[in-house]
Amino acid sequence: MKSLHCTFNPIGMAPEVSLTLPSSKSEWIRLLLLRAMSGEALAPLSGNAPTDVQVVHRALTSGLAGRIDVQDAGTAMRFLTAYAARFATSPVLLQGTERMHARPIGPLVEALRSLGADLSYEGAEGFPPLSVRPAAMREGKIRIDAGMSSQFVSALLLIAPTLPDGLHIELTSREVSAPYTEMTCRLLTAYGIDLRREGSTIVVRPGTLAPPDNLSATADWSSASYIYNMVSAGAIKGKVRLDGLVLPPDSMQADSRAAELFGRLGVLTIPTERGIALCYRHERQAEDFGSANMRDCPDLVPALTVCCLLKGVPFRLTGIGHLRLKESDRLEAICTEAGRLGYAVHADGDALYWDGERHKAEENPVIRVYKDHRLAMAFAAAAMTTTSGIVLEDASVVGKSFPDFLGATELLGLKWEEV
Repeated sequence: MKSLHCTFNPIGMAPEVSLTLPSSKSEWIRLLLLRAMSGEALAPLSGNAPTDVQVVHRALTSGLAGRIDVQDAGTAMRFLTAYAARFATSPVLLQGTERMHARPIGPLVEALRSLGADLSYEGAEGFPPLSVRPAAMREGKIRIDAGMSSQFVSALLLIAPTLPDGLHIELTSREVSAPYTEMTCRLLTAYGIDLRREGSTIVVRPGTLAPPDNLSATADWSSASYIYNMVSAGAIKGKVRLDGLVLPPDSMQADSRAAELFGRLGVLTIPTERGIALCYRHERQAEDFGSANMRDCPDLVPALTVCCLLKGVPFRLTGIGHLRLKESDRLEAICTEAGRLGYAVHADGDALYWDGERHKAEENPVIRVYKDHRLAMAFAAAAMTTTSGIVLEDASVVGKSFPDFLGATELLGLKWEEV
């Protein structure tokens, strides 16, 4: 655990800053699996690849056998469960952190079993760790609850073209994070797979995966949300350039909605030849954020919540009950840590809201991040609104998705010191 004291000094910040964002781990991991299934050799990763990407790459290039530790990577656990069920030639044990073993996987396991997969729980029923043994899988028609995680659906979609007659999937509940399912569908189509979706039904025909030319992961909008947060919190009027981001509607990433949502908090998004540039304009900031349904883009919630609080803007975010099942119970964690800063935030069912209620903040607050990268990056912006700064209990977790977060934010005036 590495606790860091974070302070903010905007003096000396250049009038124009260019930051490098990591590639989207959602796109990157899907492309790794598609490349592996197509027979394409996987190139070595660069040294600053997100931890989740490293986990999947290591599993795919090490023979997919024996004990595989996915750590706290939910995407890796779900996707590798389906991949191992389809392609493992010897027994595999998929395990992770204590928190990972508390995150449900039952709907995916039952769907795979109905297709002939041989999986068993090594701990509590419905949760990792999982044993996967080689088995002949067949085509089929399955029904799956998509209301818990879109990754269950994407995991099945990715292996669907390799089944003898493809796969027919019926979603039995309204999807959470539906754009991530759409991302998987778009990438399968790019690989030449015949796929059709009508309402809650997705049909994938069997086919050979044909790698397209020049397809790679684009810059990560989830990571960009923390920069949006800081541009608003720090009232940064100079331009902050973020190259490599693809604007909607061309972006496959649900979190590209950040441009619209943070626009309510005074951040102007300017398209450039290479991506976008951000700057803060006070006159664009709303007095009340209002309500927003975040069901399709829940990863924006931590940064958006913290930004609203720091700007004193009441909000209500809905459709996010499933955030209790992430790397942490994000709803409870946000309420608790915001309380240390003097904000009375409330979680009720699938909603998170703040009506402007304040109380005395802790002196020299130490923010717990619950081993959750998104909480660490979101709450870092709080240093921009206090002269004494804040302490993040374990800032090293940012490597899960944004390995150079500390270096990037130093260009925005933040200073990090180990305590």
